Amino acid sequence: MPKPSLRRKANKRVARHRHRVVTKGKRRVELVVPASDVQLMKSLATVLREDGAAAADARRALRSLAPSSRSDEPKTGRDLIEFFRNSPLFGEHALFARDS
Repeated sequence: MPKPSLRRKANKRVARHRHRVVTKGKRRVELVVPASDVQLMKSLATVLREDGAAAADARRALRSLAPSSRSDEPKTGRDLIEFFRNSPLFGEHALFARDS
């Protein structure tokens, strides 16, 4: 096991690196994907980090596949009410019973 002083130095380096990343407007994320997609996700992350024309194309393609990620704005209570009103079950009467 590493010495406590070495561990503290490593933690400080990691903290400084993460601070630099955040100040550049980036965020660290962790994904769980099938093993066969790991290299694909790493390649996609590289493209998105470079922020060029390829990144714009990748974002456009991803947004078309995942329409729920189109808005970066947080959802409000009004959005939730609108969602339920647009539901095909709107106006239906539901009976709920609890297990005893």
